[in-house]
Amino acid sequence: MTPKAPKGFTLIELVIALTLVGMATSLLYAALHYGSRAWHQGERLAQRQATIALVWQRVDELLRTTGNSAVELPGRDKDHYLFSGDDKGVEFLATMSRETGVGRYIVRLEPRQTDGHQQLVLRRWLYHPEVVDGSASLPAWTPYGKSGGTASGPPERGAAGGLWYAESVLVEHLRRLSLSYRKAGQDTRWQGEWKERKELPALLRLEIEDNRGRWPIMVFALPST
Repeated sequence: MTPKAPKGFTLIELVIALTLVGMATSLLYAALHYGSRAWHQGERLAQRQATIALVWQRVDELLRTTGNSAVELPGRDKDHYLFSGDDKGVEFLATMSRETGVGRYIVRLEPRQTDGHQQLVLRRWLYHPEVVDGSASLPAWTPYGKSGGTASGPPERGAAGGLWYAESVLVEHLRRLSLSYRKAGQDTRWQGEWKERKELPALLRLEIEDNRGRWPIMVFALPST
């Protein structure tokens, strides 16, 4: 008796098998694609959180050393207090040591329009008589609010390797910036301006929004005067 030959796959069985393999491959690709997207999103989120933390740390370090010294300005009868701010920027006197060695600097935090978008820029001038009276050969310092509003144009460079003047970009694509100030005591209202006052505010609030959304609200405590 001749043994029967083993049966092969029918066309329907082959189609079903190929369909199942295709579905499994599609699911595997989708899972790998989702995993890759999640990985990259996690990296971007970590970078964003690191940037926010660095900005908070930098501003906090500077504000913790601030004072409210008064300086004589050419053409003014009364002294100018260096801590001065509104809802779009702030200027104050601070001690800086990491970049230049121990020294006192006039520090300004303000937006700047450049290349079709806004940046949040930290500028600093050495606290020196030649800077205050305008005789130093570097980007001129004028009291905050007296220089015609938001800065614009490319970054400026100072002399002596940044000892007298330097600037750095804290936020590259700035959408919105808002600062407010609160005095010590029982008054808990936030004010949109703090100018020509002998005392410092007790708290400074900084709100930032960039091209990826709003940052957590930052509140900084200032030294008591």
